Amino acid sequence: MYSSQVCEAALRQLSRRRSQALATADARRDELFARVLRLKEIEQQLSAQGAQLGRLALSGGNPAQKLAEISRKNLALQQEQEDILKQLGLPSDYLDPPYFCPLCQDTGNVDGKRCACLTALMRVEASKALRAPEHLDDYTFDTFDLSYYPTQGDGPVSPHQQMQAVLNKCRSFAESFPCNGESLLFVGRTGLGKTHLSLAIASEVAKTGAAVAYTSAQDLIDRAERAKFGRDNGNDAEFVQGALTCDLLILDDLGTEFPGQMAAVTLFQVINTRLLERRSTIISSNLSPQELHERYSERLASRILCSYSPLPFAGNDIRLQKAMK
Repeated sequence: MYSSQVCEAALRQLSRRRSQALATADARRDELFARVLRLKEIEQQLSAQGAQLGRLALSGGNPAQKLAEISRKNLALQQEQEDILKQLGLPSDYLDPPYFCPLCQDTGNVDGKRCACLTALMRVEASKALRAPEHLDDYTFDTFDLSYYPTQGDGPVSPHQQMQAVLNKCRSFAESFPCNGESLLFVGRTGLGKTHLSLAIASEVAKTGAAVAYTSAQDLIDRAERAKFGRDNGNDAEFVQGALTCDLLILDDLGTEFPGQMAAVTLFQVINTRLLERRSTIISSNLSPQELHERYSERLASRILCSYSPLPFAGNDIRLQKAMK
């Protein structure tokens, strides 16, 4: 369930879309009618025929012949209008309002039920309660510098090769989003680029119009606790709802939060709910798989380790390398 504030914000956005579509159609008609008088005449005749149909429907009786005649005239007028638009190099629906959602015509309602476009807007509005990192545009795949990762290592795969594979996977994930609800687990020591790549994905996914949210595990738990025990500042419940329903959630620093019952309940609720609803999540953690098992309950650890695609980060602390330059 979404709060009234989220619903109202989504409906305002929907109203703006509809108003813009209607205004665009009006502007197109004004411009074309000034150029082609016949188009204006056709619209006036179609409008008059529609009014005549209304009067016939109220008159009773059996005006079948008259209705058939009006229908034939309407079809002829519509065909003439389409031919004129085609001669002008315009699509046949050019004079219709270009609704963002043709299904509901930006009303949010289809046959008495909420349209999917309104639900999507609610998810976006709910996700706005979550913090977005500053300078998101600075975190891109192109600015991820593989030169910081050694080309030689102890194992069969060097850190450079490993991180090239990680970078390729992250690009693929962003390009194919929503990618059937796939979720990623970034594992590795601090300073290896986990935050950079998670935000690079967020930046690309956000460009598609998807609702993307970012939060640390500790902040999510703190918000959930305040909302549950009546210390909500007005935004915390919305914050948690956004974490549950956004299209892509980035949950940073898993494993650094204070342990406790509230932490366990909140993390399980968010992670399990998103898995069941096939909503993608990126979890970033400094804990190894073994440490995840030791720190969390079996059911939470198994959901993360068995349901997320693991991406192990390798190399040396990049922040330290930059500081030493």
